[in-house]
Amino acid sequence: MIAVILDGGHGFETPGKRANDDSLRENEFNDSVVNKLSLLLEMNSIPYAIVSSEWRDISLQERVEREKDFYRKFIEKNLNPVLISVHANAADDTRANGYETFIVNNAKETTKTLGEIVHKNVFKAYSKHRKNAKDRGLKEAGFYIIKNSNSPAVLIECGFMTNLEDLEILKKDSYRNDVAKSLYEAIVEMKTKL
Repeated sequence: MIAVILDGGHGFETPGKRANDDSLRENEFNDSVVNKLSLLLEMNSIPYAIVSSEWRDISLQERVEREKDFYRKFIEKNLNPVLISVHANAADDTRANGYETFIVNNAKETTKTLGEIVHKNVFKAYSKHRKNAKDRGLKEAGFYIIKNSNSPAVLIECGFMTNLEDLEILKKDSYRNDVAKSLYEAIVEMKTKL
């Protein structure tokens, strides 16, 4: 059976993690999606844990330590944990936009499958809300949390806070609901692959 470890990236006061006009801080979006997804998991009896429920910034090292602790506890219960780290993107170029999913470099097959399923599902949610939706793809990267976690892990970037059109959807509760729902659907699909 699957278990889900959730990470809402960054803290409320993390420098630079906000819209150019400060109308949205990344943590607001990330935590909203994580909380909505956790309710769906709870309602459907899928075990989960949240790495970063605080509004203060939790260091990447501490996030990974917490992930490893949850991983160990889930493995002891014969569960198969996966990690989902939720983010909103930012760039110096305000034209940059789109949705993308990251997995670790040279990922194992389980992680690749998780990445493909999450990417497909969340991009549907993004394109439902965003005219001319840009699919930035499933990519490999060495982000600390996905590189150092024990679980198969994905990091999602759900749009750019620094792009006005993306920013508008990132602020909408309906988009946050759809991202959470699409992640839940990806988790249900992933259950059959573990």
